[in-house]
Amino acid sequence: MQTVSLKLEFPTELLALLRKSRREMERDAQIWIALELFRQRKVSAGKAAELAGLSLSEFMDISRQHGVEWVSYTDEELEAEIQNARHLGAQVRK
Repeated sequence: MQTVSLKLEFPTELLALLRKSRREMERDAQIWIALELFRQRKVSAGKAAELAGLSLSEFMDISRQHGVEWVSYTDEELEAEIQNARHLGAQVRK
């Protein structure tokens, strides 16, 4: 994957308050951006994990820690999924 360097300026006080090194903040920013893209459903979980430089399971753990839902259904979508599951269940029992 090609990369680009960005310059972000943070007050040194912020690094001290977070008790983070410069490199840790850079890493966290990369993860936070990928997490937010996933939260907004602009990228898939797999793509977000890749952008964050994490395995899918690591990304799942981080997203869970930040309360990011993996599945988000409207009432209608959920009802359709339930009906499909019932239909498939009936097919299997035959």
